[in-house]
Amino acid sequence: MVKSAIVGRIIQLAQRLGANPSKFAGTRSNITFLGSGPSNELFSQSLRINELPGLFVAGTGKLKPQILSKVESGAAFAMANKLSTPQLKTLESGLKAMDNLRLGLVKPRGIINTESFRELGRRGAKGSEFREMGIALKAQKAKGFKEAMEAADDLIIEGSGGLITRSQLKNLSPEALKNLRLEYAPDIMARFFKPKLAGGGMVALTDDIEAPAGSAGLANILAV
Repeated sequence: MVKSAIVGRIIQLAQRLGANPSKFAGTRSNITFLGSGPSNELFSQSLRINELPGLFVAGTGKLKPQILSKVESGAAFAMANKLSTPQLKTLESGLKAMDNLRLGLVKPRGIINTESFRELGRRGAKGSEFREMGIALKAQKAKGFKEAMEAADDLIIEGSGGLITRSQLKNLSPEALKNLRLEYAPDIMARFFKPKLAGGGMVALTDDIEAPAGSAGLANILAV
């Protein structure tokens, strides 16, 4: 049960990092390890923090092709049930570290930006076109926000040492969940929220994201 849960998270992380399921599903079923297995795989040893930036193509949030290939290979071994629990945890930890850095590297440029609206103005576009582009921009921002919050939740689960599960996070009030994200993932939250000028807590950087009421400790939140 524990191993299957870790494998599920590994698959999700691999896909977020750009791995193609068709390249790792069922591709390691016929392999049998001698000893602990290959020494150059992501499950063989923990990644060092200073190694992480070099795994990505400069100026982007995309993994270098050879690293993405290792992510797909690790996910394939995990899906084929070829890894021990320690190996699965090493792989999951490495993928989480990559995903957290990826979120920091990806700038919210997207397809729609200020220049997109300027171009509409230059060609005398109708008001309906501006409204449609505004809706698309909001959806674009929401997608990045959702991915960032999922990464924050991963850090909560890992940082709590097993005291908090994903099911418990889903059952928390919005305010309690925000407080936990602020406590365990301040760097991620700082991309979307900024400190209040007075009274503590955080406020949203955009009008359509509700601001958290403040930060509370783990014990207080779980006692709600």
